[in-house]
Amino acid sequence: MVSDITHLAFADEHNHDAGSGNFGSIALITMEKSSYKTVHDRILQVILQAGVRSEFKWKKTKRFTQKKAAINLINLSVELALGKLIRIDVILWDYRDNRHNIIDRDNAKNFQIMYYRLLNNTLHKFWPNESIWALYPDETTCVDWEKVQSLTNIKGVHRTEETLFDLAKALKSYHTMRLKEVPAKKSPVSQLADLFAGLIPYSRYCYDKYESIKIEKEGGVLFADPTNEEIRQLHYNRYEIIRQLLKHKENQKLGISFNSSRGFRSYNPSKDFPFNFWWYEPQHENDKAPQKKSKIFLSANI
Repeated sequence: MVSDITHLAFADEHNHDAGSGNFGSIALITMEKSSYKTVHDRILQVILQAGVRSEFKWKKTKRFTQKKAAINLINLSVELALGKLIRIDVILWDYRDNRHNIIDRDNAKNFQIMYYRLLNNTLHKFWPNESIWALYPDETTCVDWEKVQSLTNIKGVHRTEETLFDLAKALKSYHTMRLKEVPAKKSPVSQLADLFAGLIPYSRYCYDKYESIKIEKEGGVLFADPTNEEIRQLHYNRYEIIRQLLKHKENQKLGISFNSSRGFRSYNPSKDFPFNFWWYEPQHENDKAPQKKSKIFLSANI
């Protein structure tokens, strides 16, 4: 029964198919079901008060209203997280590392593996084992959620397809009662996930741009960006967004690093901290992303 659900999870992703840069990410926002209305209403209020009339999106932060919304969402997310109303967990992977820099990499299956990793390192470790979850991922064609949902109801599954099997196994073990894709436009919490799914990889691959702008702001060398004015404005706006999270980092124990890691990172993800920004690294030399040429089949016994 839907009424049995105790916890909610909303997710959004960035660059899952390696189409726009060297990093992919998934952001997961989790909470007790009883906190949802408060969280939803306050996020929506911040977005509307910033002048955003349709949908907040990280990729649109060159606009003043979107930048204002992002800064205010940072403030709100810290307040809600420290107040234990939400958790924000992000997994980030590098398409250039030893795991991903392989021939015929299957980005869709790799994305599912990363989903499994994030869920396994969040729902099990940071929330009570008896929690009953409803999961609301953003709309994507990369995961066959209908197949995953059906697998969670199968008594026995033979492991002949690693990624979907692991994801289904994970969801079943988390007592998932509902799994439904939602368009971010209709979900303020998903829009907050979009902010962190974009912010964390940006802070890594544009760390040097951040430092250049910081020097300029402090009266040093001018920011030498050869791109057009629109792109420069995007970087200036994102500099302000990063600075806002850094201000909270300096004043609160958030468990995240920035300068030493050249981007937002949690070296030791823990339930003691409401923010975890996890950079996935190969676990061993045989930890490789799946390849398209592999002939993999799925079967199940009922």
